[in-house]
Amino acid sequence: MTPAAFAKLQIVAPGETAAPGTPAGKSGTPDNQIADILFAVTVNAVDDFWNVVNSVVDTVSITTTDAFATVPLAQPLVAGTRNFSMSLATATTSIITATDVANGLITPASVAISAGPGAPTKLLFGQQPGSPATAGVNFSPQPIVEIQDIAGNVSLTATHTITLMAYSDITCTTPATRTLNGGGGLPAVSGVVTFTAVNYEGADDIYLRATAAGLTSACSTLVDMNPATATKLVFTQQPSSSATAGANFAQQPVVQIQDQFGNRTADSDSVTLTPFMNASCTDAASGTLNGGGAQGANAGEATFSAVNYEKAETFYLKATSGSLTAACSTSIAVTPAAFVKLQILAPGESAEPGTPSGKSGAPLSQTAGAPFNLTVNGVDAFWNKVASASDAISITTSDVNVTPPANKSLNLGTTSFSVTLKSAGNHTVTATDVTDSAKTPSTTGPITLNAAVFSKLQILAPGETALPGSASGKIGAPAGQTPAGR
Repeated sequence: MTPAAFAKLQIVAPGETAAPGTPAGKSGTPDNQIADILFAVTVNAVDDFWNVVNSVVDTVSITTTDAFATVPLAQPLVAGTRNFSMSLATATTSIITATDVANGLITPASVAISAGPGAPTKLLFGQQPGSPATAGVNFSPQPIVEIQDIAGNVSLTATHTITLMAYSDITCTTPATRTLNGGGGLPAVSGVVTFTAVNYEGADDIYLRATAAGLTSACSTLVDMNPATATKLVFTQQPSSSATAGANFAQQPVVQIQDQFGNRTADSDSVTLTPFMNASCTDAASGTLNGGGAQGANAGEATFSAVNYEKAETFYLKATSGSLTAACSTSIAVTPAAFVKLQILAPGESAEPGTPSGKSGAPLSQTAGAPFNLTVNGVDAFWNKVASASDAISITTSDVNVTPPANKSLNLGTTSFSVTLKSAGNHTVTATDVTDSAKTPSTTGPITLNAAVFSKLQILAPGETALPGSASGKIGAPAGQTPAGR
């Protein structure tokens, strides 16, 4: 029996078998395919009863509802039949249609074939991390990462462990410098990992890279990071480790306002510097600090420009600003400036270098005829003792009855003199630089000299005047007198 006239096309999928003369023309059901794996469909030119008409050589095209499928070029039938090799890309049921290109009157043929995902090959962010984001605050939304086959289908059976890391560039090759939290390895469920508590502690913009063993990694879109609320101060540039009294530090301090993670904020609060004697900045220093007054921050950074300290000692700077946690600098060793003047200290006075007066206390009262010691220091403009000073020093006093002590030279910037005042009352003592008259002398405050204990009598005749403190105790001579009754 010969076939009837060519009337339509028949497409036979894997799993189906042509059955000429039957109502459906074939038996079986199409086998499920794997995305991106080639398979063949057979196209037959048939009569109305599904018999192959082997004289047909029309050109046939293959189309499908899968927009990403790989379909063959249109080709002519050979003896009424041809196998076409193709693959589906989308993991769904697609319709494959065979159409006679040469004769539009011929009825096309279609078949529905389902495709499942192929082998897992790559990762893809199904949901990008939220941007912008705040340091230390969970991204909103949280990232979702899919395990996909080569065609982009989610591999529903994949259970790979996926890890997130932070990078600073769009290609995810340069690791970011701060800590990413919540990105530790999580196993996929049905080919998907949904992260729940991912955050980044930095304020630098980042990208997230998703990785899993054996799969191509994925790089997220940009996450625009912002600092958290300001909580503390930090010296981002320390003051010079050594300096000269009264001279601006060669390296001036710079203080940043930062959040809890060390990110610079945009705050404009004022920052103040004060001097302390210990590394924890709890023991206040006594010297004068210049240039540490309130300095407004510019975009979270306060830059000081004329900070100096007048006392020769090792100290620390404490930066404060309102309720923010203060910062304590590294140590600064200050040495004296040039030797420019003398400082004389009487009993009862103490040196206070780096202060306006250079000393504290007041001279104690002394007793006539009793020696007491005076200290003389060679100092800089801020009353710091200059150890290299060795000039000769002379002592003078307002008590005219005192023979000054011999001159003495400074030793390591200091010396002492024993002085004995004789005339009761208030007196001063002056130290003068004999070697260099350009050095400023120093004079004590008034020293009250009290009389010594009662030890003798003094008689004064007319013409004599008491002169306390002198060798004779008086001056003048008795005046002649006229005898009484003459």
